[in-house]
Amino acid sequence: MAVGLHHDGFRADAEWGAAPWRDVSVVDLILDPYLGGAIADAGFDPHRAARLGGHADCFAWAVADPARACEALAPALRALRLTGTAQSVQRGIEALYGVDIFTADTAAWVQLDARVRENYRQMFSWHASVMETMGLTQAIRPVWPEMYWAESRSADAVLEKGVIHTLMRVDAFMEMWREDYPRGRDLVALTGIEPVDAESWRAFLDRVFDVARRHGCLGTKQAQAYWRPLDFSETAEADVKWSGPRTQEEVRRWQDWVMHECFRRTEAWGWPHQCHVGTHNLPHSNPAPLEAVAVRYPGMKLVLLHAWPYLEQAGWLARRYANVFLDQCWQVILNPEFFRRALREWLGYVPLHKLSVGHDATSVEMAAGACCMVRRILGDVLAQEGSALGIRPSEAEVVAVDMLHHNAVRLYCPGSAGIGQSPIFLSDYRQS
Repeated sequence: MAVGLHHDGFRADAEWGAAPWRDVSVVDLILDPYLGGAIADAGFDPHRAARLGGHADCFAWAVADPARACEALAPALRALRLTGTAQSVQRGIEALYGVDIFTADTAAWVQLDARVRENYRQMFSWHASVMETMGLTQAIRPVWPEMYWAESRSADAVLEKGVIHTLMRVDAFMEMWREDYPRGRDLVALTGIEPVDAESWRAFLDRVFDVARRHGCLGTKQAQAYWRPLDFSETAEADVKWSGPRTQEEVRRWQDWVMHECFRRTEAWGWPHQCHVGTHNLPHSNPAPLEAVAVRYPGMKLVLLHAWPYLEQAGWLARRYANVFLDQCWQVILNPEFFRRALREWLGYVPLHKLSVGHDATSVEMAAGACCMVRRILGDVLAQEGSALGIRPSEAEVVAVDMLHHNAVRLYCPGSAGIGQSPIFLSDYRQS
């Protein structure tokens, strides 16, 4: 969290070259939004121990006394050791620093902390170095629309733009029914358009999409499945309440209208559209209602992210509709078995060109660890299932390279000569 927040999201998703505002500790890598959230959900509160010791939180404790702060995390790490999130962080740190955080003694912890601190003082150089070490090329990250107006030319921004491709998050538009929504007010100021009815909303969205396109945007993304069903009904303009207090149903009809306007523009630009599916807000994050979207917008490549626990439904959509694709990002971080299970479900059912594997990590160390697990598990499954699937080892290697790299390049950069020849394309990578 050393990079900080911006409105209702990560600062790094709204500003180019968003460097940490304080020194980064190994504690930051552990108490990140994913693993830190899992630790809190499991009932552990390392910040309480820090406050008892006179520190503001565990991050401040790590700066003052890294050995004691890391010792306080040991019970939580033991409890979560077998989870995909903890394993991703552990394997990434071990691959990049040669230290096993599950077994390291105090001296090793202190040395590791010093190395993390030094690396993150030049964060973007460190990220580029890690990507080279792990055989990664470019990354795709969803960003908030206002980032396309950010013209930072700092050295950090230049380095970041050299390895990051962006997708525009359309979630921002879905919250603009709230008059006090700060991101909405920012976008109104940036575009110079106050959307108050259907005509002005179309002008507003045209302006935002055009600016995003001119600044290299590759597609769009939404994460509404965190808080509402994925049933986006087509709504007539006459049935939309454009201003004033709204009931829950009126908000939903308004959001449905806006979402379809986003779909139309995404299709018109020939962009793919990522949709968060599953993992939260069950059962409302089931992808089945997206069948109507796939049918209504055949020219829009609809990319279903995560999919667990709705592997069968997501697989059926990808098998049935030419414009539906699957990205297994986050599966291995949630639980390596989810990734393994999805592979076994989809390899014998879904066309191979529709499968890709991103990570959805919140630190470059977590991404590196997830990368290690993805490659190992994919190799194991292809080796174990090869005879049943009727493929030879040489064919399995082609399948793996396509899933880990080429399919994503074809999906997000059609007509491109390729983004390097690395055996993996790191999709949906975010910095915490």
